Amino acid sequence: MGRLGVVALDGMKIAANASKPANRTDDKLRELAARTDARHGETGAAEDALSGAGARGDEVPGACWSPRSCAPQRIAAALASLEAEHAAAAAGREALARACVEPARAGTPRAGRHPAEAAAELALLNLEKVTAAGMSEIAAAAEAARAAAAIARVNVEINLAGITDEQASLEMIAETGKAENIIARAEQISHAGREQIRA
Repeated sequence: MGRLGVVALDGMKIAANASKPANRTDDKLRELAARTDARHGETGAAEDALSGAGARGDEVPGACWSPRSCAPQRIAAALASLEAEHAAAAAGREALARACVEPARAGTPRAGRHPAEAAAELALLNLEKVTAAGMSEIAAAAEAARAAAAIARVNVEINLAGITDEQASLEMIAETGKAENIIARAEQISHAGREQIRA
């Protein structure tokens, strides 16, 4: 039989039969070796299924330890991906800009914020509208000024007959000359405004 001794597990002492020769028989060692070998075989088969036969599974991939071997392909793929993303984003912005500009051209602009791509075109459309409206207002104001100057000239001519003071009469004639200048300038501005509106 065996000898009585002390077994210590995790710092706890237990009285037991702890004889090495009693526990280390040839049969027990063969059984332990067979179980360990079977366990290692199962683990090896699982690792082979995961990482491939002959590989340990902790190897560094070739692309990582030899980056120059595939770096040009990876860089080209990354650049192609970025270019595709930029092209898609630009196409989206362009479509959104068209969606803002086309209704404005038709006379029904969209409310709200507009993309930067549409800002220049929308500003040009607004400038054309304002210029046309402004020119028509300028032409109308010039016509009104011409009409007022013509009426003033007629009034001066009518009143000249009743003025007996020669100095006052000369001043009135000088004023009719100013009215003629105003009429001529108003006609030039009105004509230029009409030409600008037609263009």
